[in-house]
Amino acid sequence: MAWSDGSTDTNPIYYSGTESLTVPDSAGTNVVSIGSTILTADISGVKFPVYVAVTEASTGNGHLDVALQCSHDGTVWLDADASLDMDVDSTSTSSVASGLADATNIVAPYWRFLVSTDGLVDTQDTSTVSLSYAALDIKKR
Repeated sequence: MAWSDGSTDTNPIYYSGTESLTVPDSAGTNVVSIGSTILTADISGVKFPVYVAVTEASTGNGHLDVALQCSHDGTVWLDADASLDMDVDSTSTSSVASGLADATNIVAPYWRFLVSTDGLVDTQDTSTVSLSYAALDIKKR
């Protein structure tokens, strides 16, 4: 699912979106990750809220971490903010977290989120999360 433009006539610079991501089975205590699609907005230089909720639980008691990533070309990704302070339990559909993504000191043309298992416990199967954000687009400010 692609991110959506939340702009209106009265607020033309606002972007938001929700995307569903299926995190693969960790196959033991391996770290596995899934990247979101590229964000629609250029969020360089801003802080913005991020929300994650487990919508389909896995059997194993693995934890999922969320990182904001940036790229110069849309293919090679680096953690821009790996400390979103968001950690959710993949075994519970009532597991939710929110955090503040910080891209204030970074300028990049491409942005995405990365959801990863922590690699400490076998998740035993896949889990699905719903990831949401809302941000100003730097190009439209």
